[in-house]
Amino acid sequence: MRFITTIKEFHWLTKTVIALLASLIALTLIAIFVNVNLIWFVFYYSEILKYIFLIIFVIIVLCIFIGRVQEWFEHYMDALLGKLDKITVSDDVREKITALDYKLEGIEKKVDKMEKILEDVSN
Repeated sequence: MRFITTIKEFHWLTKTVIALLASLIALTLIAIFVNVNLIWFVFYYSEILKYIFLIIFVIIVLCIFIGRVQEWFEHYMDALLGKLDKITVSDDVREKITALDYKLEGIEKKVDKMEKILEDVSN
């Protein structure tokens, strides 16, 4: 049972390769022991599988390459964000930002009062 659960966890490309190889082996055994004329079909099937496996190999290489580029990009972004975190803001700038925030809150309260007055007037 552990063998079957292990196979269920395989990637879909791995399952595809295993299925194609199993079908090639089964057809070869059938051609050898049951019908010798089937060997030509097995030969052409193996030629087709050669190209299918090449395409699967290219897909795997592309996935690995894209994964490496993604890792590099994440590492680069982490380093960039780390540098931004190290930049300190002076106390003068912080005081100005705090003052602007306080003024903005006051303006928001005034706008809310104006909205209430306009709503009361319109009703």
